[in-house]
Amino acid sequence: MLQHDPVYTVGLRSSVYTEQEESNLLAIGADFVRTNRGGLITFHGPGQLVVYPIFNLGAMKLGVREYVYQLEETIINLCERYKLHGERSPHTGVWIANDKICAMGINTQRGITSHGLALNCNTDLKWFDRIVPCG
Repeated sequence: MLQHDPVYTVGLRSSVYTEQEESNLLAIGADFVRTNRGGLITFHGPGQLVVYPIFNLGAMKLGVREYVYQLEETIINLCERYKLHGERSPHTGVWIANDKICAMGINTQRGITSHGLALNCNTDLKWFDRIVPCG
């Protein structure tokens, strides 16, 4: 669990992200990292809780879809503790009304998970203005 300095990360589905777009994001003071997680581009930074769980899905007898469902369920339950109504949509992650509060992007190799989720707690949302984030 951690909070990143400003960084944009792109997943496997963002293979066509131009050097100019990358330069534009670097120019506003954020890093730019290509990753092997699922999903498109997202932002990580101050005010956001980022969690990188490492699990053996085989030992837990979980498939990837069930694992993601359980991550979403955990965040929905956390929202309820703060009297917020978190919900799923057709896209991966958790929303409150039409606002995405939690993004998720994972990778598995030999059944071991990597990457994880980013929960916007008091994130400055202006960082998202320059991208079309995952979901």
